[in-house]
Amino acid sequence: MIKRLYSSWHIADQGERSADKLFTSLDDEIFYIIHHLRISSDYHKTQLAGEIDFLVFTRLGLMVIEVK
Repeated sequence: MIKRLYSSWHIADQGERSADKLFTSLDDEIFYIIHHLRISSDYHKTQLAGEIDFLVFTRLGLMVIEVK
């Protein structure tokens, strides 16, 4: 069961929409998914800000997904 912690309507990028649709096929386990998570720039030398496209929580751990 997929538990999205976001609304699919807010996804503007086509690649991210495609990835969001693929998550529906992962229905055999419980997944919690966060979309467009902002991250701090305190530890990066050149970038002012960053974001994670999808952060997926599973029983085995975390997955950070960057969609291109």
